[in-house]
Amino acid sequence: MNILFHLVLSISFYLIAILIEKLIGPHLEKDEPPLLKHKIPLIGHVLGLIYYGPNYYTSVAEKDRPPMFTLGIFGTRSYVVNTSQIIASIQKNARTLSFAPLIPYVAERIAGLRAELCRTWFVDDGTYTKGMGAEHAKLIHHTLYTIDGSLDVNAAVLAELKPLMDEIPSWGDKFGIYKWMIHVISQTSFGAVYGPDHPMNDPQVEKAFWEFENNAGSLLTSAIPWLTARTAWNGRKKLAAGFLKYYKAGNKQASNFVSMRRKLFEEHGFRVEDIAQFEAGMSTPILSNTAPALFWLIREIYSRKPLLEDIRKEIQGIITTSVDENKEPQHTLEVAKLKKECPLLIAAYHEILRLNGIGTSARRVLQDTMLDNRYLVKKDTLVLMPFSPVHQETKAWGANAKEFDITRHLDKENRRPAVTFRSFGGAPHLCPGRQIATLEILCIAAMLIARYDVEPTLGYWTNPKLTYTMSGIATPSHDFDVSMKPLPGTAGNWNYRMGDVKLKFPLASN
Repeated sequence: MNILFHLVLSISFYLIAILIEKLIGPHLEKDEPPLLKHKIPLIGHVLGLIYYGPNYYTSVAEKDRPPMFTLGIFGTRSYVVNTSQIIASIQKNARTLSFAPLIPYVAERIAGLRAELCRTWFVDDGTYTKGMGAEHAKLIHHTLYTIDGSLDVNAAVLAELKPLMDEIPSWGDKFGIYKWMIHVISQTSFGAVYGPDHPMNDPQVEKAFWEFENNAGSLLTSAIPWLTARTAWNGRKKLAAGFLKYYKAGNKQASNFVSMRRKLFEEHGFRVEDIAQFEAGMSTPILSNTAPALFWLIREIYSRKPLLEDIRKEIQGIITTSVDENKEPQHTLEVAKLKKECPLLIAAYHEILRLNGIGTSARRVLQDTMLDNRYLVKKDTLVLMPFSPVHQETKAWGANAKEFDITRHLDKENRRPAVTFRSFGGAPHLCPGRQIATLEILCIAAMLIARYDVEPTLGYWTNPKLTYTMSGIATPSHDFDVSMKPLPGTAGNWNYRMGDVKLKFPLASN
């Protein structure tokens, strides 16, 4: 009797869910992308996103491979794009599909910024090209893209890196490699951007940052974040307190970017508490992708001995060695030569970004738009462009698109469209710090490969399970204990030399 009752009850709930889904929709118009249905009505896609994270879009694409589909959740509609061809069309329609309207929402939910300040970011005139956000974009261009601006930050990155690479022996015979990377990236990036008195000098602030970053996504969906997203909420609170102390002390010796941004914010009515709150939430892009990208680069290279030897040989070719007056060896890594004389290292970097890029670009539709002459997207809806399906397109990347193969990036004759590589986003919203992050990652990797043998204490490199954070790069769910031993002939003093002040790395998304 009980079994029959539960069976009838289950069937009833299932039928009711189907009925509700039919009633609330979404109800599509002609030419809208096809609606992707789920075996579990009403909540199926929600469960899929919770369980699979960003990989849900990829798993769906593998099963049905629709170029574009509509994802209906509780009557709302979003469009998901699975092919580079349609993404190219989206980029051509940048005036009607924009990321700009989403920035105030992210600033309010992720950073916890006051709603009235978020509304000043853009003037809602249908174009989102006026307001403080437009001024902020110009500031970024001036301080990070120009030669003078990039030289300022690049030089600071190298100055911060040198002592951190020298202190590796102090970590002991065995330590977690990802923990080490997080520390190096945190200190280097924050030191270069915020100056020597940056908030991450406090170990508790550094810890709070990563607690916040690893759980920040929960703030986007939580109605009562202080209760249901406590880890992210508390991490952000501690991080904001660290920034408040930093800004009240005058943000001395900060980069031109930080100084000019503070001035811009104050001109638009931000209090020092508001600036600290904004920085706490919006500083995550400075670090969130860099650490996991460095992890995968080192893991893939060191787990392949022949590749490690070839790349090490490349790097040794850009190191100059001399002897000082005390007969101590002086080794200098010529950073400018990384670009042209280390093609294997740069190819490996592109490949780990391609294979591990799990982010999703988003655009708000400002007016009804036809994409690729076949798909209608409606005003006020969201268009999502997950990286993974595009990074696995066999048309662009070959039949072995799911495998690690750096040779695909060495073939200069077969250049792929930039739209097929999404790890830095896509025009006109490319990651503004991509060149600086690339410099940092490649300089850490090059110095490590030149100076140290890295061995996992297990004796072999495993494939870690992933955890899904706000990062656009897959993040390992657990650390690896390793030993780092100096290589023969590497004793002495080590330095970086920038060389070419106009240095820009050939990134696939440029």
